[in-house]
Amino acid sequence: DYDVLTNPDAGGTCSFLQTITIPNIDVVFAELSWKDRIQSNDSFNPQGQQARVVLDSDMVWLTEADDAKVQIGPNFRSFDVTYFVSGNSSIALLFEQLSFDGFMNWNLDEISL
Repeated sequence: DYDVLTNPDAGGTCSFLQTITIPNIDVVFAELSWKDRIQSNDSFNPQGQQARVVLDSDMVWLTEADDAKVQIGPNFRSFDVTYFVSGNSSIALLFEQLSFDGFMNWNLDEISL
Protein backbone atom coordinates (compact mmCIF):
# COMPACT_ATOMS: atom_id res chain seq x y z
CA ASP A 1 0.00 0.00 0.00
CA TYR A 2 1.09 3.55 -0.74
CA ASP A 3 -0.14 6.90 0.57
CA VAL A 4 0.43 10.30 -1.07
CA LEU A 5 -0.90 13.87 -0.99
CA THR A 6 -0.46 16.47 -3.72
CA ASN A 7 -0.10 20.02 -2.48
CA PRO A 8 1.16 22.15 -5.38
CA ASP A 9 1.81 25.84 -4.78
CA ALA A 10 1.51 26.68 -8.50
CA GLY A 11 -0.22 25.28 -11.58
CA GLY A 12 1.22 22.22 -13.23
CA THR A 13 1.20 18.44 -13.34
CA CYS A 14 1.86 16.03 -10.47
CA SER A 15 2.66 12.47 -11.57
CA PHE A 16 3.23 9.30 -9.59
CA LEU A 17 4.49 6.41 -11.70
CA GLN A 18 5.26 2.88 -10.56
CA THR A 19 6.31 -0.03 -12.75
CA ILE A 20 4.91 -3.25 -11.30
CA THR A 21 6.37 -6.67 -12.01
CA ILE A 22 3.74 -9.33 -12.65
CA PRO A 23 4.55 -12.81 -11.29
CA ASN A 24 4.94 -15.54 -13.91
CA ILE A 25 1.63 -17.22 -13.06
CA ASP A 26 -1.78 -17.49 -14.70
CA VAL A 27 -3.66 -14.41 -13.52
CA VAL A 28 -7.31 -15.28 -12.88
CA PHE A 29 -8.37 -11.91 -11.46
CA ALA A 30 -6.58 -8.63 -10.78
CA GLU A 31 -8.10 -5.58 -9.11
CA LEU A 32 -6.71 -2.07 -8.80
CA SER A 33 -8.15 -0.15 -5.86
CA TRP A 34 -7.47 2.98 -3.83
CA LYS A 35 -9.12 5.50 -1.57
CA ASP A 36 -8.92 9.20 -2.32
CA ARG A 37 -10.04 12.68 -1.37
CA ILE A 38 -10.15 15.46 -3.96
CA GLN A 39 -10.50 19.18 -3.39
CA SER A 40 -10.50 21.58 -6.33
CA ASN A 41 -11.50 25.22 -6.55
CA ASP A 42 -12.38 24.90 -10.24
CA SER A 43 -14.49 22.53 -12.34
CA PHE A 44 -12.77 19.49 -13.83
CA ASN A 45 -11.77 19.54 -17.50
CA PRO A 46 -9.19 17.52 -19.45
CA GLN A 47 -7.00 20.48 -20.39
CA GLY A 48 -6.73 22.29 -17.08
CA GLN A 49 -8.08 20.52 -14.01
CA GLN A 50 -8.21 16.75 -13.78
CA ALA A 51 -7.20 13.69 -11.79
CA ARG A 52 -6.64 10.49 -13.74
CA VAL A 53 -5.27 6.97 -13.47
CA VAL A 54 -3.53 5.28 -16.40
CA LEU A 55 -2.46 1.64 -16.62
CA ASP A 56 0.19 1.29 -19.34
CA SER A 57 -1.33 3.62 -21.94
CA ASP A 58 -5.00 2.97 -21.13
CA MET A 59 -7.12 5.31 -19.02
CA VAL A 60 -8.60 3.44 -16.06
CA TRP A 61 -10.30 6.36 -14.29
CA LEU A 62 -10.57 10.16 -14.50
CA THR A 63 -12.54 13.05 -13.09
CA GLU A 64 -15.33 14.30 -15.34
CA ALA A 65 -16.65 17.84 -15.87
CA ASP A 66 -19.81 17.14 -13.84
CA ASP A 67 -17.99 15.58 -10.85
CA ALA A 68 -18.15 17.42 -7.55
CA LYS A 69 -15.19 19.77 -7.05
CA VAL A 70 -14.89 18.73 -3.40
CA GLN A 71 -15.00 15.00 -2.68
CA ILE A 72 -14.05 14.69 0.98
CA GLY A 73 -14.58 10.92 1.02
CA PRO A 74 -12.70 8.82 1.50
CA ASN A 75 -13.89 7.68 -1.93
CA PHE A 76 -13.25 4.00 -2.62
CA ARG A 77 -12.37 3.29 -6.25
CA SER A 78 -12.00 -0.24 -7.59
CA PHE A 79 -11.51 -1.63 -11.10
CA ASP A 80 -11.06 -5.05 -12.66
CA VAL A 81 -7.68 -4.85 -14.45
CA THR A 82 -7.27 -8.55 -15.24
CA TYR A 83 -7.07 -7.77 -18.96
CA PHE A 84 -4.12 -5.44 -18.43
CA VAL A 85 -2.00 -7.82 -16.37
CA SER A 86 -2.75 -11.11 -18.15
CA GLY A 87 0.23 -12.14 -20.25
CA ASN A 88 2.37 -9.15 -19.24
CA SER A 89 5.61 -9.32 -17.28
CA SER A 90 5.18 -5.74 -16.02
CA ILE A 91 2.78 -2.81 -16.18
CA ALA A 92 3.15 0.91 -15.57
CA LEU A 93 0.68 2.48 -13.12
CA LEU A 94 0.35 6.27 -13.34
CA PHE A 95 -1.62 8.59 -11.05
CA GLU A 96 -1.61 12.06 -12.60
CA GLN A 97 -3.07 15.39 -11.55
CA LEU A 98 -3.42 18.42 -13.82
CA SER A 99 -4.06 21.67 -11.98
CA PHE A 100 -3.60 24.59 -14.35
CA ASP A 101 -6.96 26.29 -13.66
CA GLY A 102 -6.66 26.67 -9.90
CA PHE A 103 -5.87 25.05 -6.58
CA MET A 104 -6.29 21.28 -6.29
CA ASN A 105 -5.35 18.59 -3.75
CA TRP A 106 -5.54 14.86 -4.34
CA ASN A 107 -4.95 12.58 -1.39
CA LEU A 108 -4.37 8.92 -2.35
CA ASP A 109 -4.43 6.16 0.22
CA GLU A 110 -4.35 2.35 0.30
CA ILE A 111 -3.34 1.93 -3.36
CA SER A 112 -3.37 -1.76 -4.09
CA LEU A 113 -3.04 -4.10 -7.07
